[in-house]
Amino acid sequence: SDLFTTADLYDGKSIVNVTNGLVAFSRAATKNGFSGPCIAPKEAKPSKSSKQWDFNPNRTTSKLNQGSAATMDKPALDLSGNVTFGADNSKKF
Repeated sequence: SDLFTTADLYDGKSIVNVTNGLVAFSRAATKNGFSGPCIAPKEAKPSKSSKQWDFNPNRTTSKLNQGSAATMDKPALDLSGNVTFGADNSKKF
C-alpha cells in the first residue's frame, strides 16, 4: 500500500512506508499535471500497438526448456517397507 501512518512518520516506526508514500504521491501529482520537481520514476504509458506472442503449433520445446524432466520423473511408490534408502537399487548397475 502507498499509505503510511502517523506512527510511521513521527515515531520512525517504518521509514520505508513513509518513503513509498511520498514517492507514490509524487507520481500521482505528476500524472495529474504538476510540473514541478518529481522524485518518482515516470509511469509507463500503454503502447499503441500491442505485439502478440508468435504462436506456432508445429514448434517443439527446446532441450534447454525441457531441463531434466526425464531424469526427475518419480518412480512408482515403494510400499514394501524396505528401508535401504535405494542401496539395493544401486547394486543393479
